[in-house]
Amino acid sequence: MANNIAGVRWYEVRDPSSPTVFQWGTYAPDATTSTPTNRWMASAALDGAGNLALGYSASSASVYPSIRYTSRRPGDSPGTLSQTETTIAAGGGSELAYGRWGDYSSMSVDPSDDCTFWYTQEYYAASSNAGWQTRIASFKLPGCGTAATSTSLTSSPNPSGPGDTVTLTATVSGSGTPGPTGSVTFADGATTLGSAPLSGSTATYPVSTLAAGTHSLTAVYDGDTANASSTSPVHTQTVNAAPKTASATTLSSSGSPSVAGSPVTFTATVTGSGSITPTGTVSFVEGSTTLWSGTLSSGTATFPTA
Repeated sequence: MANNIAGVRWYEVRDPSSPTVFQWGTYAPDATTSTPTNRWMASAALDGAGNLALGYSASSASVYPSIRYTSRRPGDSPGTLSQTETTIAAGGGSELAYGRWGDYSSMSVDPSDDCTFWYTQEYYAASSNAGWQTRIASFKLPGCGTAATSTSLTSSPNPSGPGDTVTLTATVSGSGTPGPTGSVTFADGATTLGSAPLSGSTATYPVSTLAAGTHSLTAVYDGDTANASSTSPVHTQTVNAAPKTASATTLSSSGSPSVAGSPVTFTATVTGSGSITPTGTVSFVEGSTTLWSGTLSSGTATFPTA
């Protein structure tokens, strides 16, 4: 890697009888930063749901050799390990003189459920010549061995007006025990609106930034260790445009009567019947001829003649 930093090159090979490299990548997410981390001595495995976990040693100028892992879900972009990097054991020292970092990295999947990852790796709790220690950890990734869920979404009020607070309510139903926990993420098309925790089987999220028009809203339950994630059908929220209120326009001049050739300033004042000051343009017309058009400023527009 750049800057003489060690990264992990990984491959996913499918069909053992006729091996095919399905995807591959290099994991070094901070290699180009000012404080890069070395990652080495790695081991990877796949669970029954297609999740991939990668464990390794990690160290930097400010981090003693530690044990970490990262992972990817089957739907993540190919060649990426985009799930959060997790520290299993933070090192407290370095190897001073032994001269060998043992090949003690092993990531395996428990055959009893095809979901539980077991990982072992060495680290140093304190600096010494050969006082290495071993840590064994287990974990599961979402979507493996989990109960199916379904998510529905409602909104109130619907339709609404611009600036109205619309309450989005997601209801998550589980097919197993324990029931769903965690959080729900709400989106307007491809734009994330925000997240809210489940309380019982529902999560609510207020939003007041929906513009006039129709909005395709969805709710995504993120899943937990016992329940799979799920996405609601698209829910259409209609935001009606604010109704136009009546307005009145008056016209005044700086001098009437006036002398031919003398400058005269015409002022148009527009008032509305609502709480919003009118905006837009005003056209000054003589008969069928438009003399000038100007933009309203605080409800008025002026036209100075030469």
